[in-house]
Amino acid sequence: MSDIIETISLFPMKKRGILFCYLTILMITHLLLSSCNHREVVEGTPDCIIKEIQNFQKDMACESGAFVIRYWFNDQYVYLFNPGPCGADFFYPVYDEECNLLCNLGGIAGFVDCMDMNFYDNSTDGVIIWFN
Repeated sequence: MSDIIETISLFPMKKRGILFCYLTILMITHLLLSSCNHREVVEGTPDCIIKEIQNFQKDMACESGAFVIRYWFNDQYVYLFNPGPCGADFFYPVYDEECNLLCNLGGIAGFVDCMDMNFYDNSTDGVIIWFN
């Protein structure tokens, strides 16, 4: 990593932005290609969430592009289920670790509130735990 920083410092300031963008795109591409078909759920995921993911795969998820993200929200971990691109107005259910449905985000109305708070402004530490 220090080699990369030293290499970046050799470039003029104007070209550093371009180099940074290039390296970012390269890293994202690498991550996407190296983790294709992540059908296994991340270790440590509650059993009921694993069951929800299995049901989600069968009943709601698009053939590709669906994912589940764990967030820290309102002093607890929550799980947002995004069905993917096959339906523009789908809801994104959000569950707590005991599989209680907390809210539905998105939809045609573009709901962003969950438990009387803007979910996206108040959630942190998003980690993809499953995708297809």
